[in-house]
Amino acid sequence: VHRYITKRMLLMIPTLFGAALLVFFLLRAIPGDVCEVRLAGTGLYVDEA
Repeated sequence: VHRYITKRMLLMIPTLFGAALLVFFLLRAIPGDVCEVRLAGTGLYVDEA
């Protein structure tokens, strides 16, 4: 049982790393800024300083 838990915990590391990379690159693929995309449906706009 200890070996099974250790194996599952070690397999979790590349899975979480892959998920983090996927989210990172998907957020980079969104046209425009993430804040602009989130505020688009609210009627607000982002004022750049």
